[in-house]
Amino acid sequence: MRRTSAELKRIARGHLLGHYGLPMGAAVVAGLISAVVLMPFQIVLNPTRSLASFIMYQLVTFAVGLVASILYGGLTRIHLALARGEYPSFSELFSCFQRRPDRFILVSLLTSLIGAVLLLPGYLCIMGSIGTGVSLPLLSLGILLFLAGASLNIYVSLHLALTHTLLAEYDSIGVVESLRQSYTLMQGNKGRLFYIGLSFIGWSFLALLSCGLGFFWLVPYMRQTSVVFYLDVTKRLPEESIPREHVEYRV
Repeated sequence: MRRTSAELKRIARGHLLGHYGLPMGAAVVAGLISAVVLMPFQIVLNPTRSLASFIMYQLVTFAVGLVASILYGGLTRIHLALARGEYPSFSELFSCFQRRPDRFILVSLLTSLIGAVLLLPGYLCIMGSIGTGVSLPLLSLGILLFLAGASLNIYVSLHLALTHTLLAEYDSIGVVESLRQSYTLMQGNKGRLFYIGLSFIGWSFLALLSCGLGFFWLVPYMRQTSVVFYLDVTKRLPEESIPREHVEYRV
C-alpha cells in the first residue's frame, strides 16, 4: 500500500521523536567540516578579486562538495537506522568512508554534470546577451532555455533521487546499478516525491523567518521523510512503524 505524503511525514516525525539530537548534530558537523575546509581557499583565492579567482574557488567548492557527499551518505545511514528503530552512534556519520566512498563521489559528479549540461545552453545565451549590451531576443531565448533545462533537470533528478540512499544502505551496489535501481523504483513515484518536496515550502519559509534557526529542526525532518519514502517505495515500511500517537483514526 502506497502511503500519502501526510502519512509518510507523520511516520518520519514518529521516528525522530526523542531522537532529534543525533541527526541534527550530525548535519551541523557535516556542514561545519565543509565550511572549515573551504575557509583557507576563500582567504587565499579571494573569489571577489578577479574572474580567475572566482572560477578557481568555484572549482574547489565543487570538489569539496563531491567529498562531502560521502559524509551525507553517513548521515543517510543514521536516518535509515532511526527508521528501523535502531540507535545509531555519531560515528556512523563517517562510516561511508569505509564503504567504497568512490561510489558517492562518482554519482554526485555524474548528477552534477547532467545538471550542468542541461542548464548550460540557457546560461550561455543569457551571458551572451549581457555581453552584447542586453540583446532582448537572445536574453528571451536564454531564459526559455534555462527554464526548460531546469525543468528537465528536475525530471531527471527525480528519476535518480534514490541513488545515494541505495549506496548508503548497500555496500555491494555500484554506481551503474544504483542509477538503474533508482530509475526503476521511481517509475510511478516521481509525482509523489515532487509533491513531498513542495509540501515543505511553507516550513522552509517559516524557518527563514526564524533567522534560519528553524532549519536545524526542518532539515532532519525532510531527510527522515525522504528515507521513509524510500522504504515505502521498496515496500519495507510496515504498518506498525507508525507510532500509536501519530495514527489517525477514522470512523
